[in-house]
Amino acid sequence: MSFNRKSDKTKRSAVKKIVLKKSFIITLLILALLLYLGYRLYSYVRYAYYYRSNHEDYSKEYKTNTNALYSKAYFTKTLNKYGVRDASEIDQIYQNSYVIPGLETTRSMIDGEHFSTCTSMTPQGVCVAGPYLLISAYCGAGKHNSVIYVLNKSTHKFIKEIVLRGRPHVGGVTYDPRHQNIWFCDYSGKKQTAYVSSFSMSDLKKYDIKKNKKAIHYEYSVPIYSLQRTSFLDYSDGKLYVGHYENSLSSLTTIQTFTIDDETGGLVSSSVYQWDTSEREDVILPSKVMTIQSRIQGFTKNDYMSALSTSYGILRSRLMVYDANNKAAKKNASRSSGASESKEPDDSLRYLDEPDSTYSLPPMLEQISDYNGKLYLCFESAAYAYRARLNRKVDRIIVFDF
Repeated sequence: MSFNRKSDKTKRSAVKKIVLKKSFIITLLILALLLYLGYRLYSYVRYAYYYRSNHEDYSKEYKTNTNALYSKAYFTKTLNKYGVRDASEIDQIYQNSYVIPGLETTRSMIDGEHFSTCTSMTPQGVCVAGPYLLISAYCGAGKHNSVIYVLNKSTHKFIKEIVLRGRPHVGGVTYDPRHQNIWFCDYSGKKQTAYVSSFSMSDLKKYDIKKNKKAIHYEYSVPIYSLQRTSFLDYSDGKLYVGHYENSLSSLTTIQTFTIDDETGGLVSSSVYQWDTSEREDVILPSKVMTIQSRIQGFTKNDYMSALSTSYGILRSRLMVYDANNKAAKKNASRSSGASESKEPDDSLRYLDEPDSTYSLPPMLEQISDYNGKLYLCFESAAYAYRARLNRKVDRIIVFDF
């Protein structure tokens, strides 16, 4: 009997050792798997969010690509995810859209002197200018001159690229049809100053990167001292509406209105005293300042309504539409003591009120632009810097009724 008990104890001890050994091996395997998955996640985040934001691929081609990066099936799934289900409606949106050129390769320059191919152009702004659709873009790697793509508005075909001075973010582009000037957001790194600059439609038509061999001639380049940056802009009824993007959710920012001179086509200036002197100087000052929330990427307006676009990272974008005669505008108009004498309501706080309509859209919506009752939406998600991320991409200018 004692021999059997010993044998049983030995067997139980052996089984226990085997179980412990297996548990230890399984634990090691799980830890190894977690470490492997953690490393893969770290590698992905580092590549998709950091490496691609500061580097670009090399290309031997010196041309601007015009092909779409994503199929119609992918576009359909993207719209399905954001509530558009009707197949005929999706087909109509697809047909009306414009493929954003230059997402793979763009003809540009380095320092405005040397021809070079950029593979990291990031689209920002969009507007209709006469017979053209214009799309602004900057080099995500910070190496090449920023550009504006010129497309035929009717045929949707790419025509050429316009090379700009330096590497501004070009967050917005708009068109003054009265003076036939194309305005865009600009910035001087040397002076650390926000600008709005413009070139003429006649210069746009004549420009050829290979013949000109330099950036396009600017009609105006105007410092905007009342804004830290010019992040987006819009033209309406002889005025430029210029806004600044503020990232912090706890902060507010502004859209400022600048009047365009009827005779010259430039911005109207005001004479002010220089700091601590009796001398006066002409500076560009806003005629109106409107307060808006943070993370606004675009603004546009017409006689009937106005809209703001907001986006941040891979989160859903929002389009907020305000009726020109909404209650908020009337309420804010009544706050002004001179409201009864003013032809135009005081909407300086209007865009802090609830919009009349809000739409959920794919991530990374940038500028929005109104033209003849159509709203043009520009997304940056298909740019090289963001293409490896997991959110849905849009490689087209989408056009909706506004």
